[in-house]
Amino acid sequence: MVVVLSLVAIVAIVGLIFVGGQISAILSTAGTELSSPPPDAGSPSGGTVNVLDLTAGSCFDRPEPSADNTITQVTLLPCSGRHALEVVAVVTPPYASDAPYPGDSQIEQEAATRCTAAFTSYVGIPENASIYTVDWYRVTEPGWVSGDRMIDCLAMSDDGTPIVGSVRDVRR
Repeated sequence: MVVVLSLVAIVAIVGLIFVGGQISAILSTAGTELSSPPPDAGSPSGGTVNVLDLTAGSCFDRPEPSADNTITQVTLLPCSGRHALEVVAVVTPPYASDAPYPGDSQIEQEAATRCTAAFTSYVGIPENASIYTVDWYRVTEPGWVSGDRMIDCLAMSDDGTPIVGSVRDVRR
């Protein structure tokens, strides 16, 4: 009888540990799945970041390109204030990680297609109906060779004036 009760107790404890772990895992991911970042998430004022670390909702002014005409760093700004660009998405072209660089024109085409769709989803209306326009920072051949596969899709005002406030879901 003692052996049976001991086995029942062990099974009960193991079951509670398993169920508790499952509930904990569900609760820890539920918040991230159900909430979206606030408009200034990822956009602390004055922080300089690598363009590879940008996320949707990051805001910044257009930096000066380097001598090789690339942009590697930006200084983040609060989206609630004045800024030139807002990241609407970070997308990856559909090529295998070991694929050779597909060429500038192919990457431009991927950027145009994917960023235009991302812009519509983020702003809430198509670019041709918006006061904003889509732009992007795309991977270059040297970046591709070093492992970069990202395209930063950006929103900017169509007349070049600064944006004040986030463009997320503005439908303008």
